[in-house]
Amino acid sequence: MTTFVNLEYGEDMKNHMTISLEFLVKHSPKLRELFNRAEDIIEQYDGLESLRRKTRQLLCIEKWEGKTRKNSHVEVTIFMICLECS
Repeated sequence: MTTFVNLEYGEDMKNHMTISLEFLVKHSPKLRELFNRAEDIIEQYDGLESLRRKTRQLLCIEKWEGKTRKNSHVEVTIFMICLECS
């Protein structure tokens, strides 16, 4: 499936053109580099999302079991982030 991009250009951005993203990446070294970096970031984000889910599972078990204990500031912060992300 081809992805198309709408380009707006000109002084007032009133000119429009629709072009294939594949064509842009093929013919523009800057865009090719940008999309290659974006792929790396997406892969890193997927890894972080997995880590976030695992951390949330570990910390939220205490909440559902009703356990109370004195936590460090770091543990409390991570716990609150988990709650916000759920």
